[in-house]
Amino acid sequence: MKKSIKKITTLTLAIIFIMTLTLNIAMAAEENIIIYVEVPEEWNEPSLWAWSEDGTNVYDAWPGEKLIKDTTNEGWYYQYVPSWVSSVIVNANEGTVQTTELKTESKDIWVVVSGPEEAAVSHDQMTEGALPEGVEMITVNAYVPEEWTMPHLWAWSAPDGTNAFANWPGQELEQSADGWYSFKVPAWVNSVIVNGNLGEVQTTDVSIEAKDVWLVIEGSEEVSVSYEKPVIETPAEEMITIHAKTPSDWIMPSLWAWSAPDGTNVFPNWPGQELELIGEWYTFSVPKWVNSIILNGNVGAVQTSDISIEAQDVWVVVTDSETYEVYYEEPETTSEEDNSSEIESTNDKESNLEETNDEESNTTVYIFIGVLVVALAGSGFYIQNKKKSAK
Repeated sequence: MKKSIKKITTLTLAIIFIMTLTLNIAMAAEENIIIYVEVPEEWNEPSLWAWSEDGTNVYDAWPGEKLIKDTTNEGWYYQYVPSWVSSVIVNANEGTVQTTELKTESKDIWVVVSGPEEAAVSHDQMTEGALPEGVEMITVNAYVPEEWTMPHLWAWSAPDGTNAFANWPGQELEQSADGWYSFKVPAWVNSVIVNGNLGEVQTTDVSIEAKDVWLVIEGSEEVSVSYEKPVIETPAEEMITIHAKTPSDWIMPSLWAWSAPDGTNVFPNWPGQELELIGEWYTFSVPKWVNSIILNGNVGAVQTSDISIEAQDVWVVVTDSETYEVYYEEPETTSEEDNSSEIESTNDKESNLEETNDEESNTTVYIFIGVLVVALAGSGFYIQNKKKSAK
């Protein structure tokens, strides 16, 4: 009897364990919800920003996570987020256009975006076929040599050879303010290659684990792998100084600076950096790799066209939005005050000249009148004497 009770107890515990395991699996399957999005054609590279009612953000920085293109439903993008997410914002064009706050109710949603203020939310499936599987993602971070332009990532699973991207050189990496490049790939990726200059330079095959990884690349054969972000000691960056003179009606002159054609900007937001007036010139120093600038004023309302510069100190004299002169030595320009002084001096000279001319004219008139009086007096005397003689 005791053995039977023991068997029943064991069986009961086994059933409870199986039920608990099943419940945990079901709960795990519901940990994430899917956000499906359809955006206007002019909304490039749509991204998702997501948070909870208590203000907890899913992503570290705006504009959030790029949405994944659904190849089976044209025009639709998606992203999985934790089920505790209560609100999302869809944005695009590097976060410059966005929707208002959209409520999820912690359920799968389909969002049709017509414009910044126009987005319809539905909990009914609007796409065809089964929902894509949620895939665990890891971030590959890379610090590359300065001469490696437009670094890309190639990623795959070895030994079966499943590629994360369709074509070489793979996915262009996204640069952050601290100099690191990064991109997320599925956690099943265990091999990567970082390349640059459109695939002309590259690392060897690098094996990685299924977690966020940092690669410090010093050359094609020199790659260090770390699973904690390492500290990079960089040499002091060489700088050049921009000097500018702008029209007097350009309030708060500012500088926008970048590297062409790769488009790396010095400043995060337009109109850039307000210039500092030192003496007669507005100035600011920028990295030596800058080769293009725009000078603007009135909080960016007026501006020059793109100005190409060399990697050295430069002086730019702006007459108006369409007219400017570029110098690589400080030009000898006359300030408005000097011009004003010269104008006043010229006016004074002209005034003195006019006064001198007036005085000379007056003297001439007086002399003429004197001569005339004398002449008339002489004539009168003669006539009077003549009349007396006639008597």
